[in-house]
Amino acid sequence: MLQNRASSRWWRCERLRQRDDGSRAGACADDGMVIAETAIAIPVLMAVAAALIWGLSLVGTSLGMADTARQIARDVGRGVGIDDAVRGARVPEGQRVSVDTQGDWVTVHVTHSAVTPLPFLDGLAVPLEQSVTMPREWSW
Repeated sequence: MLQNRASSRWWRCERLRQRDDGSRAGACADDGMVIAETAIAIPVLMAVAAALIWGLSLVGTSLGMADTARQIARDVGRGVGIDDAVRGARVPEGQRVSVDTQGDWVTVHVTHSAVTPLPFLDGLAVPLEQSVTMPREWSW
């Protein structure tokens, strides 16, 4: 029964639109709803897509920070100076590196505060941190 009502309503709306003299005696309640829904849905979908892309870039940044920390820890563990190891790792701008050498272990912390490029999330920053601990390599 519900389907019959819906189809008769659609038929009535179509019949009103197809008058011979071109006038419209009445309009359906749904006129223009597709345009309104699309006008709302497209910006929302674009915002969600932009947020997902930013999330993927955060994952890439975090993986790059892990590689940087690993390279610095390996170099310091092999006897390279801390400043030379940090310079050799080419740490990107905005990332902070701290190296701690205690006994036979080298620990490297890389931190970064990733600020969103999205204008509707202005001021949102995600703190990223990677830490690597490696043993020193001794040569006999």
